Amino acid sequence: MKTTSITHVPFAQLPVEARFLFFIYSLGAMGHYHSYPPTPSEIGDHLALIWEEEELTASDLSDPHRMRSLLKKHFVCYGRGSRAKSSMNPDIAA
Repeated sequence: MKTTSITHVPFAQLPVEARFLFFIYSLGAMGHYHSYPPTPSEIGDHLALIWEEEELTASDLSDPHRMRSLLKKHFVCYGRGSRAKSSMNPDIAA
């Protein structure tokens, strides 16, 4: 997922619009694993970690199918059902 024409920018330095778009893509990817939509505060750290691990660039956001696939790969570790809910939000009982 690395692009040679544009360099990687740390997640914290991305414009708010780019971070929000990445969050929107994560909703599509997580919809397969969760029965409730996560909030940005619930998955913000996960999105930042994914962004940094994959060394994504702003131009990578132009391909929604690739982003959804990448995010699904990362979010599959949360599994399904109540275990997934409790791991994403400790206030929800399993």
